[in-house]
Amino acid sequence: KENTDTDEYDKPVVAHEIGHYLQYAVSRDDSPGGAHSGNDRLDMTVAFSEGWGNAWAGMVLANPTYHDSRASMQASGFSYSVAGPPPLLGWFSESTVESLLWQAHQDPAIGFGGIYSALTSLRNVPAFTSIFSFKDRLKVAVPASGALIDARAAAWGVNGVDLYGAGETNNGGAPEVLPVYKVHTAALGASQQYCVKTNFGDYNKLGVLGYVRVSVSGARTFTLSRASNTTATTDPDITFIAANGAVGFAESSTANVETFTTTLPSGTHVLSFRSFEQPVNTSHCFDLRID
Repeated sequence: KENTDTDEYDKPVVAHEIGHYLQYAVSRDDSPGGAHSGNDRLDMTVAFSEGWGNAWAGMVLANPTYHDSRASMQASGFSYSVAGPPPLLGWFSESTVESLLWQAHQDPAIGFGGIYSALTSLRNVPAFTSIFSFKDRLKVAVPASGALIDARAAAWGVNGVDLYGAGETNNGGAPEVLPVYKVHTAALGASQQYCVKTNFGDYNKLGVLGYVRVSVSGARTFTLSRASNTTATTDPDITFIAANGAVGFAESSTANVETFTTTLPSGTHVLSFRSFEQPVNTSHCFDLRID
């Protein structure tokens, strides 16, 4: 848009958007999108998606400098290096993700071949796309570099050790977001409570989505309903990934409850949930029951 934001002057921005397409086309992108910056505490799927886009721009242009011009005659804007160090360290930071990806790309023992192998393998992984699931697949792609991959991640505030970020200690200032995936231990027919908070903003920020691991099989009905300690009207939505990588959604507009029925293989499945249009600085809690 003339004298506002003419991205045709910004090769990294164009490359970034192509990077989103590439992730969608050859892998899977679970990010809801939305506004973001390198200093934001983001949902982990957003942090990975945006960090990937920025890092890909550096890789394909062979230049770690990311720039975006804007305003009258492109006279202002910003630029920085995806090589780091990141302004915000953690699994919820796009700047951390892009720096880790750039380091991997510059490492002759990993390079783009290792990165691409890890990226494509995320399509059928039973976990949401994040730096955790990517790091896990990258270590499979280049096992000889596994210890170094973990060490680089830990230096940038990412300590989780598997697809699900088990053992992560960096909570970004919000203790309730750990563990990254809560484990559903309630018996069939019984409820277990989970909460989401909008401390860092709404829609796509850290804590807005909750993540749960479940281990059930066969024909099952999942019901997520507003808990008694939440009085506001809610609109819960669910995204579900089965152990075989199949993805499903339950996003009705029914107030205070969401339900879906599916037939599951054996293994560990994951779901994310949110309270649609939850106001900033609020907490909404839900009871999850599996029948």
